[in-house]
Order: sequence, then C-alpha cells, then structure tokens
Amino acid sequence: MKTRYVILTTTVIILFITACKKEAGGTLSQLINKNGTSESGQTSLIAKWKIVTDSTFEGVGSNNHPVNYQGQAGDYFDIRENGYIYTREGTVLDTLSYTLISNSTIGIRAFGLEINNVPATSQIKNFSAHAVTIVSPLFLTPGGEFGRRVSLSR
Repeated sequence: MKTRYVILTTTVIILFITACKKEAGGTLSQLINKNGTSESGQTSLIAKWKIVTDSTFEGVGSNNHPVNYQGQAGDYFDIRENGYIYTREGTVLDTLSYTLISNSTIGIRAFGLEINNVPATSQIKNFSAHAVTIVSPLFLTPGGEFGRRVSLSR
C-alpha cells in the first residue's frame, strides 16, 4: 500500500512539473528584440502595415454574405509593442488588443468570434518583411459563416 502511495505521489509531482513549463507567448514586445527582429531573426510584426484586403462576413441566415474590403490610401493596421493594434479603414478608427500565442498564432479581441470572452486564435500566414496575412477561424453557425482574413503590406 505504501509503495502505491509513493508511486502515485511521484507521478503527480512529475506531471505537475511538466505541466508548469512556461511556453513562449505573451505580447509581441516579449518576443521582439530592440533591433526590430524576432528572437528567430525574422522581421518584426510590430509596424504600421497598409491594408491590402479585409474580408469578413455580414448578415444573418439567408442574408449572410462575404464582404471584401479593398484597402484605400491611408488605411492601416498599426501593430504596437504595447499589446494594441490601431486600425483605420476609410473613416473608421478602431483599437484592438492582442496576445501573441506563438510565432504563427495570435489572439486579437474583436477580430473574429469570441467564446466566453476569449478571442479565437488567428493564424499568422505568409509573414515576410513586406507582407503578412492574419486569418481568424471560419465558424459555420445556423446564422451563417463568420470569420475574417486581413492581408497587409508595407
């Protein structure tokens, strides 16, 4: 009986230690060096990007349809180290908070659907010094499709 208790206790301790491992994440400021590159040497995502396209869905039920916004002169996504993205599309200004989850995923409030006040995890795709695409998951609901895809350039 005592042996089972020791084995069980040891197993729980090992599981606790491995589960508490800190992963790379947090805001981009924690993953960006002062020279403007990521820890892996990539170009920084922190910059003022021009909007190329912003694709979303609007409407509910049979009125649900895709909307593809073409970026205009002066439109931007300004991704800052302070954990905020400042945007301008036409005359609409917005501020979105974000958390970098990994080198290829980001959580952006009010970017896609939020479940229990937690933003969906969006993918960072085609990231280079001159372009990036941020894609939220596509949700299929009885009310229609919901998701967002933003293509940016500098």
